[in-house]
Amino acid sequence: MNGKSTTRVVAAAALVFTAMLGATGCSTSPSDPDSNTGTEITDPVISPEIIAIHDLEGQNVQLTVGQTLVGLLPEDDLGGYLAEMTDPSIVDFQADTKSGSASFNPGFTALQPGVTDVKLIAANDFVISFKITVKAK
Repeated sequence: MNGKSTTRVVAAAALVFTAMLGATGCSTSPSDPDSNTGTEITDPVISPEIIAIHDLEGQNVQLTVGQTLVGLLPEDDLGGYLAEMTDPSIVDFQADTKSGSASFNPGFTALQPGVTDVKLIAANDFVISFKITVKAK
């Protein structure tokens, strides 16, 4: 082989080696625990059900475990709702509150599958009755 041919062979071999190195550098083995440093998403985010409080009367709201129901209230009506549930192990109640300039509507978080009757009771003793049915993920 002359010098020119040797240079071409070496250059071609270097090019092939570099291409192979680059291709393997981009791939990862799924069994390699160090290959993925990001957080694995196992459960999709479930959007909340958002319903005006006065539209809840007589409804059967369907939720999935982990999902929330937010009861919308007018700003001037915040700060006084309580909840009674026939089975508080089905949903968790978060009262409406005001904190400085921030205000938070009342809500329920689905804890486990089942059905519970709910009474939302306003500060003026106005009662809104409805049902929440929770299904498994």
